[in-house]
Amino acid sequence: MSEPDAPEPALFGQPEPYRETLDLFFRLLARRSHNRAELRRKAKQRGHDAADIEAALQRAEELDVLESEADSARRLAAERARRKGATPRAVEAKLLERGYASDITRGAVSEAFSDWNARCAAREALDSGRDPARNARKLQRLGFDADVIREVVSHLRGDGET
Repeated sequence: MSEPDAPEPALFGQPEPYRETLDLFFRLLARRSHNRAELRRKAKQRGHDAADIEAALQRAEELDVLESEADSARRLAAERARRKGATPRAVEAKLLERGYASDITRGAVSEAFSDWNARCAAREALDSGRDPARNARKLQRLGFDADVIREVVSHLRGDGET
């Protein structure tokens, strides 16, 4: 049995700040998957040192607790694509906001929306009892292209093309 005043041994032989950063990563990853940029940002926001952050990221990779960036982006894009009103533009913006590289983001979004039909998705996102102008603004906020918005809102009014 160790003495009560004995310091707790550092995780994997690393100094205490490194352990605290790695412990933070484990807590964050227990809730949901995070990419490296998100872990970096959250650790920095909590006042962790840049060197400790990088050392903890390296150790997390060695322990194989991080998904590859591409796998993580594909999973997140597919998850977001299943939501009502999701658009490639909105999902791409979300992935970029989370720190994924643009080439990884483009590939993940392209894969997630490979069989996506903009017009059908826009129709599903409409509120039939709502004013056409409000519907148009909603579709614009969701990231639909102007030509799709015009066509779908016109169809809703009953005065246009399909």
